Amino acid sequence: MENLELGLIKSFILINQFFQTHNIRYCLIGGVAAGFWGKPRYTQDLDFTVVSRTGSLDEIIELLKKDKFKIKEKGPSQLQVTQKDKLIFQVDIILAETDYQDWVVQRAKPVDIFEAKVPICSPEDLIILKLIANRRQDLVDIENILNNKAVVLDKNYLKHWFSFWELHDRFSNEFGKEFSSRIS
Repeated sequence: MENLELGLIKSFILINQFFQTHNIRYCLIGGVAAGFWGKPRYTQDLDFTVVSRTGSLDEIIELLKKDKFKIKEKGPSQLQVTQKDKLIFQVDIILAETDYQDWVVQRAKPVDIFEAKVPICSPEDLIILKLIANRRQDLVDIENILNNKAVVLDKNYLKHWFSFWELHDRFSNEFGKEFSSRIS
């Protein structure tokens, strides 16, 4: 476990340095972000949303290859970075294809994680993204964010995007009246 955690931290620092060196707009999403806003949990990978100047991942792929990262392309809008030198890891990079995803990156808040400054998606955006994905772990992550008394949520922002993505019923069904009343 210790080696896995050390590898995760090293890869986190490496990929953040890569994004910053190449002036790529990005933000942290996924399990590490959920741990930051809610309750820390085990995760094997890092997840980032990126905004490409060209609207595709081609430029980012070329920069990764030039910097000697090993990658697996997972379609036109997602790739996985798996290695740099002898360090093996898993970083999922998702291209911002919608105005909302771009907005998520714009709203990201810079925070210190693993002694690195990283833009992290807002807790509201993480709730929305995880509610859209709607997997079991995503719902647990949302509940942990909602239970974190230190996190103050922008109710109007959540209401707007719940309406846009038609998520209000899903949220109400999953989290009941107690949590629904917090955003109504």
